[in-house]
Amino acid sequence: MNSFSGRVLLSVMHAKTSTQRGNHEHPNLLLHGSGPAAVNGEQPSPDTMYRVFEKGLVLANPSREPRTFDLRSITPARQYRRIMATEYQDSAVNNGQAMSDIVILGERDALFLVRTR
Repeated sequence: MNSFSGRVLLSVMHAKTSTQRGNHEHPNLLLHGSGPAAVNGEQPSPDTMYRVFEKGLVLANPSREPRTFDLRSITPARQYRRIMATEYQDSAVNNGQAMSDIVILGERDALFLVRTR
Protein backbone atom coordinates (compact mmCIF):
# COMPACT_ATOMS: atom_id res chain seq x y z
CA MET A 1 0.00 0.00 0.00
CA ASN A 2 1.34 3.43 -0.92
CA SER A 3 0.56 6.47 1.19
CA PHE A 4 0.84 10.16 0.57
CA SER A 5 0.39 13.05 2.93
CA GLY A 6 -1.89 15.86 2.03
CA ARG A 7 -5.23 17.45 2.64
CA VAL A 8 -8.24 15.27 1.87
CA LEU A 9 -11.58 16.49 0.50
CA LEU A 10 -13.26 14.97 -2.52
CA SER A 11 -14.48 17.31 -5.23
CA VAL A 12 -15.38 17.10 -8.93
CA MET A 13 -12.31 18.98 -10.13
CA HIS A 14 -8.97 17.98 -11.62
CA ALA A 15 -6.50 16.64 -9.06
CA LYS A 16 -2.76 16.42 -8.77
CA THR A 17 -1.37 14.27 -5.98
CA SER A 18 2.21 13.81 -4.89
CA THR A 19 3.71 10.55 -3.70
CA GLN A 20 7.25 9.40 -3.14
CA ARG A 21 7.20 8.28 -6.78
CA GLY A 22 6.23 11.69 -8.16
CA ASN A 23 3.16 13.70 -9.08
CA HIS A 24 0.00 12.06 -10.40
CA GLU A 25 -3.07 13.57 -12.04
CA HIS A 26 -6.59 12.26 -11.42
CA PRO A 27 -9.42 13.66 -13.56
CA ASN A 28 -12.53 14.76 -11.71
CA LEU A 29 -11.16 14.00 -8.24
CA LEU A 30 -9.55 16.61 -6.01
CA LEU A 31 -7.99 15.58 -2.73
CA HIS A 32 -7.59 18.10 0.10
CA GLY A 33 -7.56 17.75 3.89
CA SER A 34 -5.06 16.88 6.59
CA GLY A 35 -3.50 13.52 7.30
CA PRO A 36 -2.40 10.62 5.14
CA ALA A 37 -4.53 9.08 2.42
CA ALA A 38 -3.97 5.55 1.17
CA VAL A 39 -3.81 4.28 -2.38
CA ASN A 40 -4.44 0.55 -2.26
CA GLY A 41 -2.21 -1.25 -4.75
CA GLU A 42 -4.16 -4.47 -4.19
CA GLN A 43 -7.21 -3.08 -5.96
CA PRO A 44 -7.65 -3.80 -9.69
CA SER A 45 -6.31 -0.37 -10.64
CA PRO A 46 -3.84 2.07 -9.13
CA ASP A 47 -6.53 4.73 -9.64
CA THR A 48 -8.79 3.30 -6.94
CA MET A 49 -8.40 5.04 -3.61
CA TYR A 50 -9.85 4.83 -0.16
CA ARG A 51 -9.46 6.63 3.14
CA VAL A 52 -10.34 5.06 6.47
CA PHE A 53 -11.69 7.33 9.18
CA GLU A 54 -12.56 6.54 12.79
CA LYS A 55 -16.29 6.68 12.02
CA GLY A 56 -16.37 5.84 8.34
CA LEU A 57 -14.73 5.13 5.01
CA VAL A 58 -14.52 6.93 1.66
CA LEU A 59 -14.05 4.95 -1.56
CA ALA A 60 -13.05 6.73 -4.77
CA ASN A 61 -12.80 5.56 -8.36
CA PRO A 62 -11.50 8.34 -10.64
CA SER A 63 -10.92 5.89 -13.50
CA ARG A 64 -13.13 5.58 -16.57
CA GLU A 65 -14.16 1.99 -15.72
CA PRO A 66 -16.09 0.40 -12.83
CA ARG A 67 -13.89 -0.89 -10.00
CA THR A 68 -14.48 -3.38 -7.19
CA PHE A 69 -13.54 -2.75 -3.54
CA ASP A 70 -13.34 -5.56 -0.98
CA LEU A 71 -14.22 -3.96 2.36
CA ARG A 72 -12.96 -7.02 4.28
CA SER A 73 -9.46 -6.49 2.92
CA ILE A 74 -9.54 -2.73 3.53
CA THR A 75 -10.86 -2.83 7.11
CA PRO A 76 -11.26 -6.36 8.51
CA ALA A 77 -13.98 -6.79 11.18
CA ARG A 78 -15.64 -3.47 10.39
CA GLN A 79 -19.08 -2.99 8.90
CA TYR A 80 -20.54 0.04 7.12
CA ARG A 81 -23.77 1.56 5.92
CA ARG A 82 -24.49 4.20 3.31
CA ILE A 83 -25.06 7.78 4.47
CA MET A 84 -28.62 9.12 4.55
CA ALA A 85 -29.41 11.64 1.81
CA THR A 86 -30.51 15.14 2.62
CA GLU A 87 -33.10 16.97 0.55
CA TYR A 88 -30.83 17.69 -2.43
CA GLN A 89 -28.76 14.47 -2.45
CA ASP A 90 -29.27 11.22 -4.34
CA SER A 91 -31.55 9.19 -2.07
CA ALA A 92 -31.25 6.09 -4.28
CA VAL A 93 -27.53 5.84 -3.47
CA ASN A 94 -27.47 7.55 -0.07
CA ASN A 95 -30.22 5.43 1.47
CA GLY A 96 -28.70 4.40 4.82
CA GLN A 97 -28.66 0.69 3.93
CA ALA A 98 -26.03 -1.72 5.25
CA MET A 99 -23.17 -2.48 2.88
CA SER A 100 -22.03 -5.92 1.74
CA ASP A 101 -18.33 -6.76 1.79
CA ILE A 102 -17.96 -6.18 -1.97
CA VAL A 103 -18.66 -2.73 -3.42
CA ILE A 104 -18.59 -1.92 -7.13
CA LEU A 105 -18.13 1.78 -7.91
CA GLY A 106 -18.91 3.14 -11.33
CA GLU A 107 -16.50 5.25 -13.30
CA ARG A 108 -15.55 8.61 -11.78
CA ASP A 109 -17.57 7.97 -8.65
CA ALA A 110 -17.05 8.03 -4.90
CA LEU A 111 -18.96 6.66 -1.93
CA PHE A 112 -19.03 7.89 1.67
CA LEU A 113 -19.81 5.16 4.20
CA VAL A 114 -20.59 5.31 7.93
CA ARG A 115 -19.04 2.73 10.27
CA THR A 116 -21.57 0.63 12.16
CA ARG A 117 -19.21 -1.84 13.85
